[in-house]
Amino acid sequence: MGYVRGEAPEAEFWEQLARAMDIERNLFPGRGAILAAFKPQPGMIDLAARVREQVPLGLLTDQCNWLYELDERDGLLTAFDTVVNSYEEGYTKHDMEIFRIACQRFGLLPEEIAFFDDHPGNIDRANDFGFRAYLFEDAAKTERILAAEGVEIRIKTSV
Repeated sequence: MGYVRGEAPEAEFWEQLARAMDIERNLFPGRGAILAAFKPQPGMIDLAARVREQVPLGLLTDQCNWLYELDERDGLLTAFDTVVNSYEEGYTKHDMEIFRIACQRFGLLPEEIAFFDDHPGNIDRANDFGFRAYLFEDAAKTERILAAEGVEIRIKTSV
C-alpha cells in the first residue's frame, strides 16, 4: 500500500484496506480507535529520558504520520535526539537501507548502535546490518541490557 513509506496518502490507505477486506464503507473513522490503542510501554518514556542524559538517543520507527499525533498526546519525541521515520524516508525496517540512513543520521557506525525492537524480524535485519540488536520486552529488561552495554542510567529522585 505504500502508506508507511510515505508513498500514499492516508485516505488512499483506508480505501485500499476496505477494498482488500471487501468492505463497502469508509474505514477512516476507525483510525481514532487505532491511535488510542498505540500506547508507549510503561516506563519507556522515563527510561528514554534517563538514557538520553547519558548517551545520544535516536528513534528508528516504522510509524507513519501518526507519530506526530501520538507525540502531541504522549510527548514521546522529546526523549530523542534524532528520529528516523519510515514515512519520511521511503524505507521501512524491512529494507536494509533504513539502517544505513539511521547510521548516517545518528552519526554512528553500525557496531556503535544498541538497537531495541519488539519484532524478531527487525532484530535479525539490524543484527545482519551490524547493530547490536535486542528484543524489546519491557523497560526493566531494557535497562538491564543497557547496563550490560555500559550505559549507567541514573535513577531520578524527587526533591
